[in-house]
Amino acid sequence: MASEKYPYSKKAFLPNLILLLAFAAVILIILLTTPADPILGAGVMILVGLAIMVLGISPYLTDHELREDTLILRQGWYFKAEIPRKNIRAARLSTWGPRKIGISFDVLSPTVRVTTRRHEVIELELHCPQSFIWALGRRADRVVFDTIYAERLLTQLNG
Repeated sequence: MASEKYPYSKKAFLPNLILLLAFAAVILIILLTTPADPILGAGVMILVGLAIMVLGISPYLTDHELREDTLILRQGWYFKAEIPRKNIRAARLSTWGPRKIGISFDVLSPTVRVTTRRHEVIELELHCPQSFIWALGRRADRVVFDTIYAERLLTQLNG
């Protein structure tokens, strides 16, 4: 089986991108209208540009991916989780997802969430808890995520 891409909804990232671009515009106006050191100004704009790339643009460039032996969950360049297919005990569609979207985890339960919407999410139950480095090293045996093609992915995972 070849690698298959499973995109997630990108709508949730538009407000972040707009906010980051507005922030960059305000910083640029401040730098241009005050006697700021040009080197400092350039450094600040480089940092703001990197933030825009990583937090604002990179989510539009990544998708989840199903390989023969691994499910790879991505959310931009700041989150990547590789889940071996042999560690997936069950995969099911849940009508209702978490209240907040993004990358999150419960302090009291071993669940990691990588969502961009609050409904039609996939819940994975793992055989063994797995460490998620990109989620601050959190160990979880339950993963909640979404994809536009949830039914197709579930067929592949359960088939």
